[in-house]
Amino acid sequence: MKRIILTPLLFAGCLGLMSLAPENTVLSLENAIKNGTVSCTYKANPQSTHYVRPLIVSIRNLKNTPVTIKIDAGQQFFPSSAEYQNLIVTRAGNVIIKPNENKNVELFAMCTESSDAAPGGGTTYKLGPIAQGNLRKIAEYVAHEKVNNLTGQSAVWAISNNYAIDGIMGPDSAETRDLQKFVAKITGKRLPPPPAPNNYETNYYAPPRPDVSYSGSITMNIAEPTSLAVVLFNKNNVAVRELYNNSALAAGSHKISYAFDNSVYAEDVYYIRAIIDGQVKFNRKVEMKMN
Repeated sequence: MKRIILTPLLFAGCLGLMSLAPENTVLSLENAIKNGTVSCTYKANPQSTHYVRPLIVSIRNLKNTPVTIKIDAGQQFFPSSAEYQNLIVTRAGNVIIKPNENKNVELFAMCTESSDAAPGGGTTYKLGPIAQGNLRKIAEYVAHEKVNNLTGQSAVWAISNNYAIDGIMGPDSAETRDLQKFVAKITGKRLPPPPAPNNYETNYYAPPRPDVSYSGSITMNIAEPTSLAVVLFNKNNVAVRELYNNSALAAGSHKISYAFDNSVYAEDVYYIRAIIDGQVKFNRKVEMKMN
């Protein structure tokens, strides 16, 4: 059984293969299921987070001819249990499946319900409709600009949960501002001014107050250059703040320091997770001391 990650490179490759095999039918995921071309199951990806590649789709080609499945940004998936988050695809692409082949595909997607728990390894999903309106627009924007990170997730929440636009923040100031402008444009809301340097709740780079900060470090050995983010998650496994980000971390041994403001993030339990190339590679439970 194969597992692949749905990317634009795969999409480009599919177009080339299609020109060599004109009999290869191109179908949307919904239509392919309806007409009996494929069968599918959907489950949470235990190695990822709710905003990178949270869903694994297992697609079985039931025919004796190849088929190309088209998956659009904005495609929604709903959990079998209402306690878990709905997901929306945030990177489109095509998947070629050989005759009678079963293929696992990791989908780039994001959560649209920040108050629900992030899916765990045993969470199953079902296919929902394509999103409409502003939710589809933000999913397509994230896909086009490739902001498959917590900054993009906060922009999705600004639409799905009606969060404040100044809650969209991340390490790339230009990327953050462009997302804020786009959300303001499609919603008609006022674009907030750039955050004050010391506003911890709206400025990614504002330091936590020393008297109420919780700090620590992670030591990691990196075999080859990679992207690394250290992220704070609540007890529902929902990301609440990014604490460190390096999109081009060099190979070698690294000690990564982090800190967060415990007056803002005041729950009793959090998790510190190191995410390398979209996969969770380190997990530390933090139990806050209550006075």
